[in-house]
Amino acid sequence: MTNSFTNASAKDAGAAWLGGEFAGKLVVGNWKMNGLATDAKALVQALVAQGAGDKPLAHQGQAQGQGDVQVAICPPFTLLNPVREWLGAAPLWLGAQDCHAQDGGAFTGNISAAMLRDAGCQLCILGHSERRQAGESSSQIAEKLAAALRHQLIPILCIGETLAERQAGQTLAVLAEQLASSLPLPLAGSGGSSATAAPIVVAYEPVWAIGTGLSATLDQIAEVHQFLRQQTAALGHVPLLYGGSVKASNAAEIMALGDVDGVLVGGASLNAEEFWQIAVAASTVLAGRSVSTAAA
Repeated sequence: MTNSFTNASAKDAGAAWLGGEFAGKLVVGNWKMNGLATDAKALVQALVAQGAGDKPLAHQGQAQGQGDVQVAICPPFTLLNPVREWLGAAPLWLGAQDCHAQDGGAFTGNISAAMLRDAGCQLCILGHSERRQAGESSSQIAEKLAAALRHQLIPILCIGETLAERQAGQTLAVLAEQLASSLPLPLAGSGGSSATAAPIVVAYEPVWAIGTGLSATLDQIAEVHQFLRQQTAALGHVPLLYGGSVKASNAAEIMALGDVDGVLVGGASLNAEEFWQIAVAASTVLAGRSVSTAAA
């Protein structure tokens, strides 16, 4: 039976996998503030079982690591170590939902990027709208992003507009401002190429579509991702994710859009079967592109 997971070496080589002209798909589950040990263990074991079963994800025909689907999960801090143990050798990436800008010190209740790396994380979500709405500023996010990069964590920088901003026609301006002010200064002004730029992922999550059951239209997603591709061109080929009520029923059509490199999944990531179907959708999209390229 075909192993569904991508190459195991990618588990500690995220930066290399994201380097160059990224041609794969990244499917990230954000568990948010959900999960106690018993339920989380069952969820992880179900994901591992899905990945070892008969639903292959690895896209054949591309250079190894360039055309694969990579799956990651971001549980609460309390579950990072047990989830790492439950994953075992399965090459799902482990991520966190936030980090502090400092490497250590008198910051009660916070977790540093160094601690996350020590806990086995490859990724860290930063700037999620639920944190921005709680008062986190773009300058604070930029400091956190710099900390993540210092400790070899791949930051997933979240940006997105509110419904009022979209209705006022301010979407692209808001995203441009969030992007520019949430990047550390050396990166914001970078002229780096894809071979040298730091591995950063950007996730577009319209605030009005998060946890509401609403999703941006395909035209809206395509417009924003094309804009973000232009805005991040100086950093090389930055993987761009879409998030906002992503589920198995809409994942394929979203990831089939040209500038969408994957998805950031919220509630649906808490259901192993549905989350895996989203990953399978990513694999199907890649397979379809391979057939189209060969036919051309």
